[in-house]
This record gives sequence, C-alpha cells and structure tokens, in this order.
Amino acid sequence: MFRRQTTQPRGLNPKRREQRASDPVARWWSRKTALLSLAVGCFVALSMVAVRALSQTESQTSEPSITESQSVKPKPDAPGTIDGAKNPELIPDEVALRMVVLSVAEPPDANEEQIKRERAKLNPIGLSEEDTIALLTLLADFRAQADVIDKLAAEVYVRAPSPHPNSTDYQRLVDLGTQQSHLVTNAVAALPARLTSNGYQKLLLYLPEAKKGMKMTNETLMPK
Repeated sequence: MFRRQTTQPRGLNPKRREQRASDPVARWWSRKTALLSLAVGCFVALSMVAVRALSQTESQTSEPSITESQSVKPKPDAPGTIDGAKNPELIPDEVALRMVVLSVAEPPDANEEQIKRERAKLNPIGLSEEDTIALLTLLADFRAQADVIDKLAAEVYVRAPSPHPNSTDYQRLVDLGTQQSHLVTNAVAALPARLTSNGYQKLLLYLPEAKKGMKMTNETLMPK
C-alpha cells in the first residue's frame, strides 16, 4: 500500500540490520511486503481462473518452450510458510478476504482499462451485476481512503527516510500503519452488509480457490 522510494536502506551494515530486526516500524514494513506479495499471488489466482480452460486446451496441443524448460527455480519458502496451493484450509477466511480486497481494488479514479481489469478479477466469483456494483463501490471507497494514508506516509519518508524511534515521524508511521490495517478490517467487515446474502455466500465459496494463490507466513497479518 505505502510506496517507498527504495525497498531497503542504502549502506545497511550488520549492526543496523540487528536494530531493524527489533524495530516495530521495520517489522511493520516487513509485514507490508508480505501482504503485497500475497495480494499479487491472490490477483494471479483470480486472473488465472478466467483463462484456465483455454490454457488447458492449449497445453494439450503445444510442447514446452525453451524458456519454460529453463525457467529459474523459485526461492524456497521461509520456515512455517503455509502454501495455499497445498493446504488452502490452513489459511483463515479473514486473511483470504483481506487479500481479495487488496488484490482486486483499483484506484478510485480508475480508467476504463482498470475498471475492466477489476471486473475481470471478480468474474470467477459469479456475482450478480447488483453485487458486482456493490463490491466495486466498496473497493473504490477503500482505495480512496488508503491512497490518502499512502500519501501521508510518503510525505513522512521524504523528510525522514529513516526516522528515529523516539521521533514524531516514527510515531506517525506507526499510527498510519494502524489506520491502514483498520481500513482493510472495516472493508472486510462491511462485505456482508454491502452484498446480498447470496452474493456474500458466493464470495465465501470462492475463497478456497483464491487461497490457492496465497502463501501465509508469521509476518503476513497486519497489526490490529
């Protein structure tokens, strides 16, 4: 959600790394990275369902390409990682719903292409047009508020790229992180009221499929 100019501080020595390991803001940024990775995985799962039938048909008539056969092996997962592709039942529904909200939501001022993409990600759920519009409206409200928090955090990092734990900027980032977490929680909590009972049940029934594109670690959950 928040966008920093760099993914890691420059010139970080071993002692600095130890300090960051015990730093709440650093740990929070680690959780954010895990969330964004998880959201991307969920987006892939949502998108791939729409083209799975076509892909299976093509795979029966085509041979693996050189690029595919020489693809780079993925890095091993961290100890304790829950792979939704293997054990989707171990990922709580609440976590999965948070990831759906994060992965589907487009900017509140989305252009035509972004709106089409957002709808395409919802198509596998099988919602009615009424529920689709209701969910898109909820997601637009969420993104509008989340973007405000992103901009406020970016302003902090412009003036204080590495704020001291005792500084007001540091506390400001902690507060913004809490606000961001509450936004996601509130969006998920609003789903039953914003959707019809049938639409909400369809969303819950789709979660096992969405979980197949997710991986959950101890750092996945945002602070509440």
